[in-house]
Amino acid sequence: MIPSPRRARRLAPALLAGLALLLSACATPVEPAASPSPSAPTVAPTASAAPLPSPSPEPVRAERAAFDGDCTRLFSQQEVSEFLGTDVQLLAASADLDDQFVPDFAASLEASKTLWCVWARGDNNEVPRSLEVTALPVTLLRHGAADTAAECVPDGRGGHTLHCDAALVRAGAWIRVSWAALAEMGAPEAQRVTGELLDDIAGRLAADGGPIVQRHSAWPRVTCDELTDGVRRDFPGAEAGIPTDTAPGGPTWQALEDTGLMLLCGWVRYEPYFSFHAWLQHDVGAPTDDQLGDAESVSVDGADAAYLVPGRFLTAVLVVGESRITVGGTSESTAEELLAAARTTITALADAGAIERR
Repeated sequence: MIPSPRRARRLAPALLAGLALLLSACATPVEPAASPSPSAPTVAPTASAAPLPSPSPEPVRAERAAFDGDCTRLFSQQEVSEFLGTDVQLLAASADLDDQFVPDFAASLEASKTLWCVWARGDNNEVPRSLEVTALPVTLLRHGAADTAAECVPDGRGGHTLHCDAALVRAGAWIRVSWAALAEMGAPEAQRVTGELLDDIAGRLAADGGPIVQRHSAWPRVTCDELTDGVRRDFPGAEAGIPTDTAPGGPTWQALEDTGLMLLCGWVRYEPYFSFHAWLQHDVGAPTDDQLGDAESVSVDGADAAYLVPGRFLTAVLVVGESRITVGGTSESTAEELLAAARTTITALADAGAIERR
């Protein structure tokens, strides 16, 4: 059972047993302790004694996300509903190419072996209630990670809830928890409950074995600013940025970008006005036929394959090796504008060494 805010002062110590998992820069995957070998008997050497066999190499463990990416193995829907005091639903990571900014987010979670779980109330009630849990392999974080103490602040949407956030590194994973506590609980109590919740999550992940990733991204970590000069060659005066407050961000997003396996950039040119964004994903390969649906195959220099995907927003999807770039504009962007932006993006990425040059 998740530690309950309603019974915060009566939590049984058993609920906090077995902590383990999130945000410390030097954390490494936890290996099971080796059992001591029994003493070998003393044997007098003989001329015919055969050499002892060499020990077998340690088998390489298959890569996996914590709980194999299955959020229902971390918490049941009932557990989360009881914790939040309201019925919630488990939201699935998008695999839809029609998502405006991060189409097929699920593919990047799989590539980075990240467990990402969000439970939220399904209605539009003015009192938001949700719980978000992330467990990302710490070996993928290029700048490391550190524990972050629980902090709860008013969420600014009517003053009904506090936005609580905390993170730690355990069992080879950076674990972050974010949830909406009722404001009536008060920040000190909400922060205490957040810490206990994080410890409970860490214990569950440690018992599961946590994520297993023994590699780093082979790609250099580029920034959007580093790509801007290349974009300006075709779009003079363009500035880096996405002109909306609905683009993804926050600690989990920053951690995922720090792996080097994904990057979201946008640019705006004001005279004449045009804006577009590009979503780079490494190690995800091409979209499936089901995802592409009625997409039109097109030709873009530097891409192994390219498609124009219709939907709420027309998008261009480019495939270069196992990397994928999705370029989107506005609801008014034409196919010609989008393909021009796609050509600019793929050239800028290749110049920066962020993708293979074709």
